[in-house]
Amino acid sequence: MLVIIPPHCDLDQIGAENNYEWKQYLIRDSEESLPSCPFKQSIIK
Repeated sequence: MLVIIPPHCDLDQIGAENNYEWKQYLIRDSEESLPSCPFKQSIIK
């Protein structure tokens, strides 16, 4: 039996409008997305 897993909702084309590429490196097992980039806080401090 072949099981096809659909792509995560945060995966998109590179350079696409509203594509936040940092989300692709922090994909969770669920369909949930992070609200903001966690690295942004470390830069601001």
